[in-house]
Amino acid sequence: MPLLKIPTNQSELQAALTVSFQDIIDLSIAVNEEKFYEEKNGKWSIGGNVDHLAMSSFEIVSMTAKPKTMFEQFGKAKKPSRSYAELVATYKEVLSKGRKAPTDYSPVPNAPKSREELLKSIGILQAKLEKRIPEYWTEEELDTYRLPHPAMGMMTMREILAFTVLHNYHHLEAMKKIAKG
Repeated sequence: MPLLKIPTNQSELQAALTVSFQDIIDLSIAVNEEKFYEEKNGKWSIGGNVDHLAMSSFEIVSMTAKPKTMFEQFGKAKKPSRSYAELVATYKEVLSKGRKAPTDYSPVPNAPKSREELLKSIGILQAKLEKRIPEYWTEEELDTYRLPHPAMGMMTMREILAFTVLHNYHHLEAMKKIAKG
């Protein structure tokens, strides 16, 4: 399911993250084992996409529990967080320049993790975000603290969480194409 409501506050952002991870889980469960691991034309399989999302989301989820003092090394934001639409436009521009996932966040070819292991990882990440965002982050802090992203540059925590929703749906679209065959 595509993103129907653009997240504008903390609770909407948290809900969008939850739904995006659940959509990944639902699609992954809906396909058979063969389709889950099917690779074509050098593109990642559904399982490879899930593995990439788990690896890249792990870093973000771990950052949500760090003390705010850890973020000071990146400087505080001097301007408002970009909107979801602005993040979409920036990401499309980055992709149009041929940007690919760093090797550290790419699935290992011909060494797939089990579907159960991957979906368990995604479920754990989803649950941690559901708990951590309201527990550790205020609206103001989401727009104050920044961290680097390998493709998008410096981002506020709000931007990086919104980007995670965008990134999940970007890969979900690729997964849907594979599922349809």
